Amino acid sequence: MCFLLYIAADSSIEDIPFNTESPGLSITSLSDFELPLRNVFEKSHMKCIGSSHGCGCGYRHLSYQNGAWPEEYLIGLDPESDAEKQSDHEALYLFVLDQLQRNDSVELYGCWDGDFQEPLACRETISAEDLIKDDFFLRERCHYSVTR
Repeated sequence: MCFLLYIAADSSIEDIPFNTESPGLSITSLSDFELPLRNVFEKSHMKCIGSSHGCGCGYRHLSYQNGAWPEEYLIGLDPESDAEKQSDHEALYLFVLDQLQRNDSVELYGCWDGDFQEPLACRETISAEDLIKDDFFLRERCHYSVTR
């Protein structure tokens, strides 16, 4: 099972196909199975954001379990593993900055593949620069409003 990351904006978001020869950020339209995610977002244009893994597994993320993110205590304990995902976070940051040229804010939301109807666990407002902080992890089922 994969972690999936989604973005929503007021303006349209262009697709970026996944390149198997040079894996990196990709942007794809939602499938019919993912359409329940419309209830998560306020903005109308939604896409799935892939990492160098093709899915969202290349982004640092925390799993939601029993009302919390128990893995948070691990942040910073494995700098080598965290550093491997930094290039994916940098690509995400640059993509979000580009979207913020046309939008006052964008929304991000991550969940496990298939968990498209699970309720939100939290809402946070972050800056785009938070995405590249080495101690920033996307929380599963957390809705992020991202601003400059």
